[in-house]
Amino acid sequence: MSFDLSILGVEKNIPKVNLLEYTGIFEAPEKFGKTAFATLYPNAILVAAEKGYMAQVINKKDVNNWSDFVKFIDLLAKNREAIGTSVQTIIIDTVDELYPLVAPYIVKRESINDQVAYKKIKDIPFGQGWGLVDEEFKKQIKRIISMGFTILYLTHSTVKQIKPKNADPYDVYKSTMSDRCANIIYPACDYIIHGERRKVEVSEGVSELKRVLTVRGTDDAVAGNRVYFDDDVVFDTEEEAMEKFQTKFREGIQRNLEKAGIKTSLDQLAAQQLKEKAEQVKTYMIEEDVEIAVKDKDELKKEIADAISNLNEEVNQTDVGNKFQEILGVKNYTKVEDIKKLQKALDYVKTLPTK
Repeated sequence: MSFDLSILGVEKNIPKVNLLEYTGIFEAPEKFGKTAFATLYPNAILVAAEKGYMAQVINKKDVNNWSDFVKFIDLLAKNREAIGTSVQTIIIDTVDELYPLVAPYIVKRESINDQVAYKKIKDIPFGQGWGLVDEEFKKQIKRIISMGFTILYLTHSTVKQIKPKNADPYDVYKSTMSDRCANIIYPACDYIIHGERRKVEVSEGVSELKRVLTVRGTDDAVAGNRVYFDDDVVFDTEEEAMEKFQTKFREGIQRNLEKAGIKTSLDQLAAQQLKEKAEQVKTYMIEEDVEIAVKDKDELKKEIADAISNLNEEVNQTDVGNKFQEILGVKNYTKVEDIKKLQKALDYVKTLPTK
């Protein structure tokens, strides 16, 4: 008779059967078709730190700085319930370009917090700068995933020649991500797709140059997965690649379940896991709503401060204070936490003459 592990608080993990439960990265040379493939993910938004979408029909959000990215995530949070399944996938194109946007944001933020005009990330005391960058990057990515969206990172790959001291040189494919970025991204991904062009035998004695997706690690390419892909995907069109990719994903999950003796159908598991995910997202959104409310208060207070500083000199500040007392219950708006009252105060200030 086997021991009941539930006594120890141990639960059996059942693999997620929906591809959208997994975080992935797709790395391939430029002009390989990464963006075209990514657009086939369900209900996707392309977050474009690099403008590689020009020839694609896709819902996209341009990101020119880290504040743009954070504001986009804030909007996802504010509208999460209304969004429903209208958005399911967030494609980051490319993570190479997104990650470097964090450093200037941190420099500016810490300059304000410390009241010191830092110029570079290394200027932040005690060597904290890069740690703060990584912390901020992971925080915002975690928010996206916790809200129930899946992430697909895109990155370029290049061929790098390795020259061992006592052996012949050889080529390897390497992502163009910085080492620091790669050290965050790779461990967080459930699958790593490597794309390359190579000769493939299409009939006996006949080979053609084809695009190939590898989801297994090799000596010359970083790839890997936690979903048990068995072989490569050879394709001509992105639609063909996606169809084969999804089929192999489903087959891999099925084999894994069978190996563990789990006989529940994939459809039943998918329905059950979807309910569990909805509950997890609902619980998380309570925390997210609190954070958004705090941000809203801070932004409103900043807007009020900016509006007051821009008032015409003829505006009587005593009258403004008295009006705040009427609207807010106090003259000092910075002490107020009620968002609706702060909005009314801002609306009032905006009616006054400006410089």
